[in-house]
Amino acid sequence: MLHAALALLMLTDIAPGNWNAHLAAPHGPLRFGLEVISTKAGLSAEVRNGSERIPVTLARSDDGAFVFGFPHYNATLTARLDESLKRLAGEWRLLSGANNFKTLPFHAELSDRAPTTGFGSPSERAQRTFGRWRVQFAGDPDPAVAIFRAATDPRDQVEGTFLTATGDYRYLAGTFDDRLVLSCFDGAHAFLFTADVQPDGSLKGTFCAGDKFTDTWTAVRDDEARVGDEFARVRWDSSYGLAELQFPGFDGQLVSLGDARYDGHPRILQIAGSWCPNCHDETALLAEFDRQYRDKGLVITALCFEVTGRRAADTESMRSMFARHGATYETLLAGRFGKTSARESLPALDRVFAYPTTVFIARDGSVRAVHSGFSGPATGEAHAALRNDFTRRIEELIAGEPTRDTASEKRVVDEMWRDERERTFTTFTREPSGTLTYTVMEMTRFDRPTRTDPIETGTAVIRGTTVRLGATILQYDPRAHVILDPRDCSHRFTPAARSPFAIVDGGSWPEVERMVDGLAGENPLLRRECAYYLALQLVTDRMKPREFGGGQLDPALAQKLAPLVSDPDPRVRATAAWAAGVLQLQDTRAQLEQNLDHGYAPVRRESARALGIIDPKSAAEQLAQLARDDIDPLVRAAASR
Repeated sequence: MLHAALALLMLTDIAPGNWNAHLAAPHGPLRFGLEVISTKAGLSAEVRNGSERIPVTLARSDDGAFVFGFPHYNATLTARLDESLKRLAGEWRLLSGANNFKTLPFHAELSDRAPTTGFGSPSERAQRTFGRWRVQFAGDPDPAVAIFRAATDPRDQVEGTFLTATGDYRYLAGTFDDRLVLSCFDGAHAFLFTADVQPDGSLKGTFCAGDKFTDTWTAVRDDEARVGDEFARVRWDSSYGLAELQFPGFDGQLVSLGDARYDGHPRILQIAGSWCPNCHDETALLAEFDRQYRDKGLVITALCFEVTGRRAADTESMRSMFARHGATYETLLAGRFGKTSARESLPALDRVFAYPTTVFIARDGSVRAVHSGFSGPATGEAHAALRNDFTRRIEELIAGEPTRDTASEKRVVDEMWRDERERTFTTFTREPSGTLTYTVMEMTRFDRPTRTDPIETGTAVIRGTTVRLGATILQYDPRAHVILDPRDCSHRFTPAARSPFAIVDGGSWPEVERMVDGLAGENPLLRRECAYYLALQLVTDRMKPREFGGGQLDPALAQKLAPLVSDPDPRVRATAAWAAGVLQLQDTRAQLEQNLDHGYAPVRRESARALGIIDPKSAAEQLAQLARDDIDPLVRAAASR
């Protein structure tokens, strides 16, 4: 009989209607609404948080369990009916890392009340919470703002949200009997706020998130409470040119932010992640802006930081997020989620303070503003103000005229450039038509006759600090007066009139001894330039026959470069990793292996190359994983060698 009852349950569908659901959070039940809907196509479901409705998938697993899916968050509610057919019990499960999950017990009970609409009737005590409050969370130095109002669903008494420096807590709803209890569950975030009214009228309570996080908070009524300036928290480092920032798209191919497709366009960069509900809210808004302003030239690019670090899984998460909101603007996979790893992946930002972060770029490629966080629709007036502010900034960018950095362009065009890797000379010519062309000639050779005809010619384009020779995208660094290849630290161009030594902000370090001193300098640009040219001179000295002046430098000088393999500056670290490889610095293996987990792709790439030269067996497992899973195709190629 028992087996027959179980078999019957496996064949029984869940009843349509309103289910009172909750997660068993560490500090009490985290309540939310769950509605099962019967349609001609079958059963579907919605999760309810106050006025918010979230469509979710509803399916049956092979073993008969009901699975409510949040594919855009890699989350599920999995549960089984009991014998009454009116109660569900199971688990919430959220992917929170490469192999990590957040889980909480899940329960739901079929409500006897039919779903209704309209405003509820909050008690007089509940109405005392309505309004604006200045909030301080114990674990956050920045103040927050709470906004509470009458619930729009009669099953609740109070709804509202918290605005913080990093974003809002979306749609919260709940009750006020003896204490204030507000909750929200959207598949990714499970929030529970409780508070008691103090004798002086203030609030004091607890905030729980997910399966473990807990904080305390206090609040005092303040109709003028505001969060800080969202445009003042993060700075863009203009020394990073757009050409040296490159990330893979859905097809796995690298896209440089200095690509020709962006020339003269006003742009928005969205730093986001599919795991982030605030990012979903912003994606919905940016999708609107994209449809409204694309024909006027606006280009929006999302740089997504995802959970697993595995390109196939993370790419699928991005696809799901953008499909959910009908967003068709460009999406690139930038790295792993987490503010530290994101800061490493995108070092042009002095920090990643919040997801999302929004960067506004003028037609000339200059960054005009950086906005941190997002006030979503649950915030009401704050969201309307943000929408108006973003609209104004976009229209200002569209109205702006593209400009040319003629000073940088002249410095590039007037030089003959020596390609330090290919041993060629590159010159530029301004044709009568105004088109800029380039010519590549071979340098004098000793092993065979020097080729006298051009190796390569083509059209050159210089926009700001981006230099394009045909399809090759390079980065001009005016501070060091060099042209860099973002895809290979060994490939750079030095003015032919200058010997291979460092120049930084007009100062020169022409002697080897001075470059050794520069390695310990406070300026990271000086460390990078001295590391490159010292390594270059040491390699050249090793390879040059003695009859042509080789063997003049002390090989022990190479050890001076070893500490820079762990330099805090990512460009210095990548350059030093390249140097460690070409100079075969055996004692840098441990640092190079650590670099394989660094967020900045050039650091991983050059460290993988270096380990492949020095001792590929020491990091065989890590290199194999990079070759299989890394998001960057150049890193995968370097790890495969």
